[in-house]
Amino acid sequence: VTSKGGRCYADSEGSTPDASPLLTSWLDEEYEVHGVIGSGGFGTVRLARCRDSGKLCAVKSICKDTFSSRETALREADILRLFNHRGVNRLIETVEDEWHVHLVVDYVQGSDLLSEMMNLGRTEEQRAAQITQQVLAALAHCHEQGIVHRDIKPENIVVQNRDSRPSITLVDFGLAAATGDCLDRTEGTLPYLAPEVLESSCGDRVDTPQDLWSVGIVLYAMLSGKLPTDTADRREDELDLSSIQASDEAKDLLAELLRRDPRERPSACEALEHPWLAKCSVAA
Repeated sequence: VTSKGGRCYADSEGSTPDASPLLTSWLDEEYEVHGVIGSGGFGTVRLARCRDSGKLCAVKSICKDTFSSRETALREADILRLFNHRGVNRLIETVEDEWHVHLVVDYVQGSDLLSEMMNLGRTEEQRAAQITQQVLAALAHCHEQGIVHRDIKPENIVVQNRDSRPSITLVDFGLAAATGDCLDRTEGTLPYLAPEVLESSCGDRVDTPQDLWSVGIVLYAMLSGKLPTDTADRREDELDLSSIQASDEAKDLLAELLRRDPRERPSACEALEHPWLAKCSVAA
């Protein structure tokens, strides 16, 4: 049985857990699949085109090798259904066959922020502000729905350039969870994990300030062209921002996002009101 809004299909006779999702009948019937555009521990992502609408989409296929894998995939689908924001990747449909859960989402053209940072080094301050502003707006929407992304990092921020301005989309909600959930293990990407997550010895209690810390680390990386040198620094003291070549206003927002005490960090909505973001938005 699939989650709400999904459909069930049986694999062709003789298929195995290792069989490609390309063998699943619904893909051939409804989508023209062009090839793999991403892969990892989460599964495989393929570019496809809907035969009816002609629109491009991405098919994320997650192998149901364990019960928890299936539950994780369906949870991600349920979370994506909550969102209606241009800065969050939109779920089109969910299809479950014998061996996989397939999430069909909008295909977002562009490149991830990490690729841009590797090509350009330090991000120009106004552009960094525009990207940060949009990430915060997308997160504010997620947080209003009671969802914490938990894996904000440049790889999960897709950037398109429209009329010389960046337009971002948050992707990969595979680790997302509801605010207040108590998880039995720490998950995420180490350089972007908040201090309270690193210090937890028995898992992670999900809360929105964790995302704000991660946004701060992304902003730090954009403005400095590198990550903080020592992850251990955040366990004891505030991160040293003196070496970053940026305006005082930019450093002020950065300092607020990287408060060690999560209670002292602004919410996404509060961060959006910061004068630096307003100033750069008006100047654009």
